[in-house]
Amino acid sequence: MANLNYGHKFLKFLLVALNFLAVCCGIALLIVGVLALINLNKFLGTENVEFHALIYFIIALGGFLLILGTLGFCGACKENKCSLVLYMFLLAIFIVAGVGAGIAAFVFGDKVQNYVSSITNQAYEFYGKESSHYDKFIDLVQKELQCCGANGTWDTTKSGPIPDSCRNPDGDVYNSGCLNAVKAFFKKYMLIAALCVFLFSLLQILSLVFAICLRQALSYVEFD
Repeated sequence: MANLNYGHKFLKFLLVALNFLAVCCGIALLIVGVLALINLNKFLGTENVEFHALIYFIIALGGFLLILGTLGFCGACKENKCSLVLYMFLLAIFIVAGVGAGIAAFVFGDKVQNYVSSITNQAYEFYGKESSHYDKFIDLVQKELQCCGANGTWDTTKSGPIPDSCRNPDGDVYNSGCLNAVKAFFKKYMLIAALCVFLFSLLQILSLVFAICLRQALSYVEFD
């Protein structure tokens, strides 16, 4: 290994730590994506192409992060310049793509919320009629978000008796509508996701800077 000074050794340590974090995030996204895919098929079936596309994107992102983090981790540990150059190239692409995805999420955030609300409304139309997938989805939404019906009332003429998922542990029916509850849920977690993406992008930019510095240090040591 190259005879690096203490400053460059510290940069190497930070780069290894950041890429270890990236590997962990990649594995976590893969697990979340696979579990989400299984549960989506369980609750909504295979009809919702858009949701499946989103989950496949999460799985692909997890795989890319796993590869990227492994490449950066090994490149820093082994002080391999070729691996670091490839890592920097892929990382730069990832940063640009992440910024683009963040802008797209900000621009199309309302459309995503409206689309999810339309899916929820559609599920209410079919509740108790054609697909048990919709029944499971609605029951899950009502139980977790503590809401009942699309707009706060349960239409017994269309959907049958009020289900248990509409009631709290005391047996009282929830008053809030699920369409507004779903919108509020997505708005809350989209803000959290946007903050996470912003912080993660900063970490990736730092990783790129550290990788460039380490690559330059290895070149100087080799030249000397």
